[in-house]
Amino acid sequence: MSDRPLRILTLVHWLIGYGGLHENVLDVSAAFAKRGHRVTVMHPPSPIDARLRAVGCASITDDLNNAAHVLEIAAREGPFDLIYAHPGLARVAAREIARGIGAPLFLTIHGQYPDKLPEYWQEVVRVVAVSDAIRAYLASLGVPDERIIVCPNCVDFDQFAPSPYAAPDAATVLVASRIDPDKHVLLEALRDCVDEIARRGSPLGAPVRWRFAGEGFYGDAAALLFAEMKQKLHADQQTFEAAGWIEDRAALNGAFQAASVVIASGRAAAESIAAGRPTIAVASRGYEGLIGAANFDAALSRNLGGVATPESSYSPGRLYADIAAARTGNDPAPLITKLRAERSLAQVDAHVRDIEAILARGA
Repeated sequence: MSDRPLRILTLVHWLIGYGGLHENVLDVSAAFAKRGHRVTVMHPPSPIDARLRAVGCASITDDLNNAAHVLEIAAREGPFDLIYAHPGLARVAAREIARGIGAPLFLTIHGQYPDKLPEYWQEVVRVVAVSDAIRAYLASLGVPDERIIVCPNCVDFDQFAPSPYAAPDAATVLVASRIDPDKHVLLEALRDCVDEIARRGSPLGAPVRWRFAGEGFYGDAAALLFAEMKQKLHADQQTFEAAGWIEDRAALNGAFQAASVVIASGRAAAESIAAGRPTIAVASRGYEGLIGAANFDAALSRNLGGVATPESSYSPGRLYADIAAARTGNDPAPLITKLRAERSLAQVDAHVRDIEAILARGA
């Protein structure tokens, strides 16, 4: 516990009930609470509410659409020593609150988007990036290096680990990601692979069982994508299942174990690697491919598909080839060891201690 517990208000606006952003907020909030700080998280309704309370945080549900109402809640629940915010509507409200009470503002940027940061970075004590490549992106927007710190999306290794009892289905490909139009590269790769299978046959030696653990928030976009894919599916080569979100970490680990290969974005890709599964990382911005020793470091730096570079662009046929290559069954232990060194929850604890030190210095 720190010498002087802080009262922390975390504001986050998500457009879907569950996802990697929710897990990020849970991990950081839990780390603050473990250090003895009093954490209040204000967010739209989500199943994560109960888990926040379970780790000792106060949880207030609000859609954050009415800035005046958010300010009223903050005034009622405060005062606060630290405002810890995420982009979008949460950032708008957080800036108002921080200015109004004179509290330091920290802002986490999760991807390769500006969120108007060049207009207001001077108001932010520290901008938190979730990977090294995103840190470089923030610097390219004009944010001074000394204002940027990195706290990566980390892995709960108590929950995500190989199982000696796992019996993966040799033909199941699990897709663990939100499914929305902004997932540009992921959708491109999936559409391409479905077409390749229809044309060339299964790369797994048996009909591919596509299993999607994830949904969407842009209206019916996910349903439309699934319908489009289903039109191309033929039972002799590939079948389809929409499993929805798997919110419990142990249950998600079990879903990984049941698949022959996992296609995942960002945090979920890291969790799949920790589970010992052959993992193909692809997200909104980049295609990292089947993760192995040769591409591990670069892929992790880019948050496993979250940053676009020439090296992470997608070319037709790559996903099909990577699914086929995943059958080789390489030993996952070396990758798990590297991942543990880079992405354990101890790094989130260290992030909280860094914030304590920054505030103590008045920097």
